[in-house]
Amino acid sequence: MGMKRFTTALKATGMAFAAAGLMASTAAMATEGMFANGTGARNKAMAGAGVANEKDATAMSLNPAGLVHSENQLDISASLFSPRRENEGAYNGAPGAVVESDSEYFVIPNIAYSHRVDGNTVFGLSMYGNGGMNTDYSYAGTNPFGGQGSLGIDLTQVFISAGLAKQYGNISIGLAPIMAIQLFSADGVGNGAGGNLSESVDIAVGIGARGGIEWALTPGFRVGVAGATPIYSQAFTDYQNDLFAVSNGELRIPGTIQAGVAVDLTPSLTVMADYKRIFYSSSEAISTAPNPAGGGGFGWDDINVYKIGVEWEASPTLTLRAGYAYNDQPIPSSAAQVNILAPGVVKQHFTGGAMIKMTDTIDLELAGMYAPEESVSGAFNTPAGPVAGGTTIRMHQF
Repeated sequence: MGMKRFTTALKATGMAFAAAGLMASTAAMATEGMFANGTGARNKAMAGAGVANEKDATAMSLNPAGLVHSENQLDISASLFSPRRENEGAYNGAPGAVVESDSEYFVIPNIAYSHRVDGNTVFGLSMYGNGGMNTDYSYAGTNPFGGQGSLGIDLTQVFISAGLAKQYGNISIGLAPIMAIQLFSADGVGNGAGGNLSESVDIAVGIGARGGIEWALTPGFRVGVAGATPIYSQAFTDYQNDLFAVSNGELRIPGTIQAGVAVDLTPSLTVMADYKRIFYSSSEAISTAPNPAGGGGFGWDDINVYKIGVEWEASPTLTLRAGYAYNDQPIPSSAAQVNILAPGVVKQHFTGGAMIKMTDTIDLELAGMYAPEESVSGAFNTPAGPVAGGTTIRMHQF
């Protein structure tokens, strides 16, 4: 690629990043707790598996080392995400009342660009929705947090990253510094005593890094390991005295590590198996046990995630994909009450998708995901004492 074409591509990518940034303000997700279970149509179709089998520019969101397999390309995707959330409890004197969250559809963009510097070195740029959470409940009177009427939060996390990958024989390494932008707002949430309600949208910027390695032990067997540091972030100053008081306003994004293998059973059929660990304990606001009297965190536990993915090149113009992922439950029953706001309880993900080669330079990729309903039940406490029957939070996703 000549310098003029490269400059033009960078300008186009920058414009696309800006447009996607505006779109991202509407995004919210929760699959493996607060993290998306994949990025881009290819990775999503295989339930986020493939740390040892990255092939395109979106590799920076999983294993930057995989960039070495990418040509000069621009990947653009958008997911329509639909989480269905509800909580059940004795609210407003109505035992067993079920309240469903509104705002059931979100658009989540992803853009990635890769440029081959030489035969062994590839540079990349990427913007992707990393995770988040949204709830939007309506109550006729007092809500479960002591406010009046509506209750909910809206958290969006967008990662912007530049990466470099280099191949040394059968080993590839990659590094991608990350700038994270978080947008957060809460409605009807106070300090646990019915006052100090917050509704403003606050923005915080953080920094971190992702790195990885891929090792081709044989032409048909590869191993990969990648991880991301915790993202150290500015404080949400509007919420540092109430919802995030335990961390002085900081919502640190937890660190992760993922390892896996990819086996080419035939030249056209590859099977992947990955293990991922999410360290929610690295974020004080997320992991600190809730305090029924007010304050504390969301009480989430570290979780293990297990992923399987399959990719089959059925013909020169059609590739089929499928995946399955299972994760531990991050929310213990002791934290069910506070997580009415953030019911990230789903544990299984069934995925599938396809790539259709439209021309020599254009591919169309499709993916779908279903996460069956899961629930967590626990005590519901008020200043006057516990409420009989407690509370149950539920969610399923498309």
